[in-house]
Amino acid sequence: MKQFAIYILLLLIITSCRQAEKKATKTVKKDSGAVKATVPLTDSIKLVRRLDRLPKIKFPFKSEAYNRDFDSVDLSEFKNKRLFKIPVKLIPTVIGSGGIDDHDVDSTFNLAEKNYKGAWNLIEKRPKFIVVEIKSAYFNGVKLVTLTYHLDVIDAIDIAIADPSGHYPWFADRHAIINKDLTILLQHEYTMDETEGDSEKETSEEKWYIDKTGHFRKSKDQ
Repeated sequence: MKQFAIYILLLLIITSCRQAEKKATKTVKKDSGAVKATVPLTDSIKLVRRLDRLPKIKFPFKSEAYNRDFDSVDLSEFKNKRLFKIPVKLIPTVIGSGGIDDHDVDSTFNLAEKNYKGAWNLIEKRPKFIVVEIKSAYFNGVKLVTLTYHLDVIDAIDIAIADPSGHYPWFADRHAIINKDLTILLQHEYTMDETEGDSEKETSEEKWYIDKTGHFRKSKDQ
């Protein structure tokens, strides 16, 4: 009889322990689920998700200022970042009687407009930075911009733009060829329409590249 009582007591203890373990397991699972549900997305994840929706490009890629469509990127979740009045690295160029990136032009740009929508084109994603084209409003051309994955601008240049003072019969503009290795050929063209069906053209080129830190550098091989 005494042994039977001990057996019953042990059975009750084992059953109680198993129930406690099940309850603890459920609590851990529930708590784990709650933690996963409340972990906020980082700025870098949000940015990459937006960039991954943009169309892919093919290299070599030609960047021009006109007759092009850019996808819209919503940056409203990044209002804590610097999105406006960001400096551009000017590359002053004189060709014919025209000039590109004169020092009297506005040397800043915006990642987005006032509605926090940006006109972007993804060029390349590297481990430490991202390269995008950004179309500026008000005929201010196309910028090539390098960004960190936290949406901080590293560097920016005018890659496709026209001389704002240009008018018939002369025009000066810049466009570019971008290669997979992030070397860039800036091409400048000046056109003077003299008479109907007759025009005079002048061209020039500059070699640039993006270094490992995401900065634009002029090639020594010119």
